[in-house]
Amino acid sequence: MSSTPSASRTRDRAARRGRTAPPPRTPGPQDEKLPLGRTTAYGFQHVLTMYGAIVAVPLIIGQAGGLSADEIALLISSCLLMGGIATFLQSFGAPYIGSKLPLVQGVSFAGVAPMLAILAGGSDLRAIFGAVLVSSVVGFLFAGAFSRIIRFFPPVVAGTVITVIGISLLPVAISWAAGGGEGGAAAPDSLLLAGITLLIVLLLSKVGVRMISRLSILLSFVLGTGVAVLMGMADFSGVGEGALITFPTPLAFGAPTFEVAAIVSMLIVVLVTMTETTADILAVGEITGAKVDSRRVANGLRADMLSSAGAPLLNSFTQTAFALGLVPVAAPQFYAGFPAWTQTILGSGISAAAIVAIVLNLLFNELTASNAKNPSAVAAAPVRIVRADVLAHLRDGDQLQNGTVVDREGAEVAVVPEHHFDDVRRMIDAGEITDTGQVQQLILSKSSS
Repeated sequence: MSSTPSASRTRDRAARRGRTAPPPRTPGPQDEKLPLGRTTAYGFQHVLTMYGAIVAVPLIIGQAGGLSADEIALLISSCLLMGGIATFLQSFGAPYIGSKLPLVQGVSFAGVAPMLAILAGGSDLRAIFGAVLVSSVVGFLFAGAFSRIIRFFPPVVAGTVITVIGISLLPVAISWAAGGGEGGAAAPDSLLLAGITLLIVLLLSKVGVRMISRLSILLSFVLGTGVAVLMGMADFSGVGEGALITFPTPLAFGAPTFEVAAIVSMLIVVLVTMTETTADILAVGEITGAKVDSRRVANGLRADMLSSAGAPLLNSFTQTAFALGLVPVAAPQFYAGFPAWTQTILGSGISAAAIVAIVLNLLFNELTASNAKNPSAVAAAPVRIVRADVLAHLRDGDQLQNGTVVDREGAEVAVVPEHHFDDVRRMIDAGEITDTGQVQQLILSKSSS
């Protein structure tokens, strides 16, 4: 296969500089260009999947702040718009901004508890917006330094986070599927509808047609809604009452105010969201086969923080790479008695798992200075090097067997200490040494003398 003139010139320039030009980046599934129709369908599927999680935060904060229904609707619209802008910035990127991976962005659940505390202290949404703005700017400035923690994310940590991302969705999924019957019990009709919808997803995902299997979530939304209509569980009375297209008014609640206590609490939230985003970038990179290094993580964090800094201007909150279910998994009230700042960190199953996995990796694989004789069984083997001139003495067919170098005929190749090498080489050339056994005897005699 012939190369282009420009590629040849690039290799020639690299050769003159004494190094090889880097190979072109191998396209991955994230680089695939799909037709407009399929892209629109997949995008709509993502919107439907993320919608419920994005609107939850403005609903909670709006109700806690005593906002009217119209004001809460404005918050929801603002968060949806900002989520789209942040997703575009993260996925397509700009110089030094954006991981260019298929990551959906949305309002971080990690900020709910601190924002509720800010409102409970007598402040209003303007103080929340000011705290989000300042903390996000700080996070943007330190994104490069923070990205260096990628060395503490080996495959075992990334695998843990990927697992927890899936598990952390279970409480939300089960709660929504249960429907809320009398006394908090599950509603049988809701469970039936959830089971039918799940069955539709599974069947469509196994269909041989690739397009249908990829759109199994979107199609299950449509078909599941149809089943809900037949069961009398769908209510479309509110559809059409609002405007078809509307844009949120910037700074609709007034200019941000800046309170030190609120800013400090949101700085903790930023640390949590940056940890979660780092884990999500690594997870998506692992899934798509894309190379993820500290530079790519830093670019992703900058996109996170830049969109978060702009969010208050559009009446929204801290943005993060979305993993949907950010709730404790096994025992939702486990951290209820902990200080508020710990709940901010540990209340997210993903961030808690990431922190624990990093700490365990540090203990078992990084901090080995005091236990050098008994390194961790799962630690990576220490780096070994050999002198380049050693390779010059090897020939085709030489190999290492049980710690001994043998040639292609199976004969042992003697390994001679460096300070005896020239003497032994001279004796072989002079015919004084004719077999490997003589070399070993000579080395032993020189060592004992």
